[in-house]
Amino acid sequence: MAIHPGDTLAGFRVTQLLGRGGMGEVWAAVAPAGNEVAIKVLLPTAAMKPEIVARFEREARVTAQIDSDYVCKFLAHERDPEGAHLLIFEKLNGETLSERLKRELFLPFAEVGPIVADAFQGLVAAHRAGVIHRDLKPGNIFIEWTGHPDRPERAKVLDFGISKLTNKGKGRDEPSLTDFDATLGSFA
Repeated sequence: MAIHPGDTLAGFRVTQLLGRGGMGEVWAAVAPAGNEVAIKVLLPTAAMKPEIVARFEREARVTAQIDSDYVCKFLAHERDPEGAHLLIFEKLNGETLSERLKRELFLPFAEVGPIVADAFQGLVAAHRAGVIHRDLKPGNIFIEWTGHPDRPERAKVLDFGISKLTNKGKGRDEPSLTDFDATLGSFA
């Protein structure tokens, strides 16, 4: 199923492509209530693999447990009438830390300090909910432009796709993502 601006997914009107990965795409959209959202859509080829669908649905359950101003807010898990798997998040305006580093190459400590502190607050909230991110990297830290003169930017942690629930955060029937307690991720 190819998605285009103007299409409707589960009642959300798609406006533009925000990003694309190996298993899905992220689209900006307008909700029925008129607010902007970001929709993570599982690609049809990925949706044919039960283990990938399970991971996608698990991301919804995990992210829904985290309540923090420093984590991108999860809003809903939907299925489009055509069968597409959708995760609905708040729409953020700004750029990833990775994008900023590509553009600026060097960031002064006065700028880095608040970004790191914000990301840390997001991770603290995740850990309190029993969630370990396992893929923290510049591409998963979003620098949101707040529009507030006293605090023009705030960093938020994104993408809990390969996160792990600790015993504190998972129910008895919640499987671990991996068989081993391994640290996964990348540094770029």
